Amino acid sequence: MFLAAVSRLPPLQFIEEFFPDPVASNDDRTTAQTLCKDLPSSSEPTFACYKEVDGNKLPGYTFLPIHEKHGSTEKNRVWAAAWPNSHLPPREYVTARPTRSHLDPIHLCHAELPIICDCSEDSYCSNPLYEAGIDVDLDEAQQRVWDEILAAVFPIFRYQQRQFCYAILFNEDSAYVLRVDHVGIVYTSMCEYKDDATKLFEFLWRFAHASPAQRGWDPTAEFVPHDSDLGLRMRRRADFDKNLGPPGDYPHGAFEHSLKADWPWFKLTIGAGDSRREFLVGAPYFQRSGNVLEGLMSTGYVALAIDGSGDGSGDSNSVPEALVYLKDVWRATNHGCFWEGDTLERLNAAGVPYVPTLLCHSVVEGQTSLSSRLWCQAYRRWNRNTHPHLEHYRLVEQEVAAPLQTFKDSKALLHVLKCGITAHDQAMQIPLLHRDISEGNLLIWWNPDSGKYQGLLADWEHATNFTPETYFEGEPILKLGTSHFAAMRVLYTDEGERTAEDDLESFFHILLWCAIHFMDSNVQNIAAFLQGYFFDDRIHAPTQFPKSYRCRCIEEGKIRISSVGGAAGELRFATPPSASGGAPDVRPPHRKPTYDHPIDGLIRDILQRLHDYYMVHEGRQEHMPDSAPFSARALIDLLDHAENDPNWPSGDKRSEDRSPPDFKPERGMRPAEQRRMLPDDMPLPSKTGERPVGDSDAPPAAKRQRRG
Repeated sequence: MFLAAVSRLPPLQFIEEFFPDPVASNDDRTTAQTLCKDLPSSSEPTFACYKEVDGNKLPGYTFLPIHEKHGSTEKNRVWAAAWPNSHLPPREYVTARPTRSHLDPIHLCHAELPIICDCSEDSYCSNPLYEAGIDVDLDEAQQRVWDEILAAVFPIFRYQQRQFCYAILFNEDSAYVLRVDHVGIVYTSMCEYKDDATKLFEFLWRFAHASPAQRGWDPTAEFVPHDSDLGLRMRRRADFDKNLGPPGDYPHGAFEHSLKADWPWFKLTIGAGDSRREFLVGAPYFQRSGNVLEGLMSTGYVALAIDGSGDGSGDSNSVPEALVYLKDVWRATNHGCFWEGDTLERLNAAGVPYVPTLLCHSVVEGQTSLSSRLWCQAYRRWNRNTHPHLEHYRLVEQEVAAPLQTFKDSKALLHVLKCGITAHDQAMQIPLLHRDISEGNLLIWWNPDSGKYQGLLADWEHATNFTPETYFEGEPILKLGTSHFAAMRVLYTDEGERTAEDDLESFFHILLWCAIHFMDSNVQNIAAFLQGYFFDDRIHAPTQFPKSYRCRCIEEGKIRISSVGGAAGELRFATPPSASGGAPDVRPPHRKPTYDHPIDGLIRDILQRLHDYYMVHEGRQEHMPDSAPFSARALIDLLDHAENDPNWPSGDKRSEDRSPPDFKPERGMRPAEQRRMLPDDMPLPSKTGERPVGDSDAPPAAKRQRRG
């Protein structure tokens, strides 16, 4: 389904809308007709198309074909873009025989105006911009060209600080100029440049004379050459107390890692006037994957504050400049959510523990998504679930925390979860509801005051007051957050609002996610378990039938992994060899694992409480057992008891993730028969499946399937 906000303008209106005629001489305007050639037939259509705009048509720039080297059996990829004459890419790529595989990000950070060429036989029919709009199904050829457009503009957004970018699509004897932002595309109607290219080259001339902001660059971001004073300042900070050592050096190590020689560095500004602050960043610490038009774009940096937090001299006796976490996001303005900085300010003022400390935040003035507004004007339609209006927003937090997957062992994992639930519970006293509890939003931070690791519940961008008054237009918003960890009620209900119990359920799914990934268990088909439990549902899917594996586990109150009866058919985790005097990840030869880890009892207890909660919620049970409530306080007590259990084994985290390295979840609805099957009743992948060592209780997965 085609869901981008796409609208069309006549070429001259497009030019006047985005590039008012600059005050400049017309002497360098080249007569378009004398520069047009026939589009040659070529096995490398992009190379042919770039010639159409080569020469003097873009003063100050050079259009170059880039040849990227592929494997010996594959053709080299050829694409084209414009570079400022002062920042041309290396010559070894501007040749039909490249010596290296691809351009580095440091070279791509100056590219502009990528060219997309569709010279296929069905090119006219496959133009995905032709009468494109909301709820349009693209055929295979249209989808191919649409993917080429996204592939061409993706590096521009990934390696540059961009509000939007322009591109040119060639299609037979026609051309289209595209303006791409984080929500959609505004494009010109067809320019038949072979008959009259005046409009196309008028755009190119004005583009060349436009300001960087008019061309889509973010004026609050400044490129930092690696050998400049600011670049050297970043390197000095990375070298400061380099041998500080664990455990408190995670921010330093993350910052040093971000100073990649092949990646562009930037100075980012937040605020204006007396509140203006500046930060230096290298490669992203976190960057949301996906294509440009998926909506909210989020990037995180370990940043160096350069506005008085230190002297930057690099002297061993000086105070080092602060390393902080900077979040750069294009956030929706029409989902009834607060600015995340305002939420953190309230949490900090209320003394809520285990949440980030706000340093500063600000909307980047004047930077909003234009394509959604123009689409609404063109089609006179809008709803909040299709094309959100986005604004550019930056936030800085004091803590630089590590991802949850770096937990030491299961005890440390339980402590982090306990911290997260405590933060969530105390935030509800304000009352603020998080609404996006996920593995990526629960972090681990070394607290220098206590000298211990603790959990940190981050990413409060979807949080709202737990009162109807703050909902968008007075309506509740249920379908928010990360579907992998969403509550069953959220996945299978279309009405109502998130509740505290929905968020608490997500903490349980996080516990199971981490345990499956990093602890030994009797699950043989890890890929099938992950797909069925975490990826078979989508928050925005209107109907999902049959219900997913996760939902069946909650309804049954147990996690069955195969059709084998008894304990062998249920999920169990192995006690590590270190519990019997062995070393972690080292098992004596021929010794079978013992599936009696105490985490099994904890998972069963929480799952049974969750099962009873749904029985009461759906009216099939009168009330929750008094001895086993499903509440924040009850979960905190359970985790605290487990954490302080002297018999709880240590060293039970694997050094490697159990999930297959090439596992990619299926995004569409799987066939009903696959959704119904239990994980170990499905055939193991031929190469990437992993079996637990010596599990004599259960026959191989393929045999169990044949028995059924």
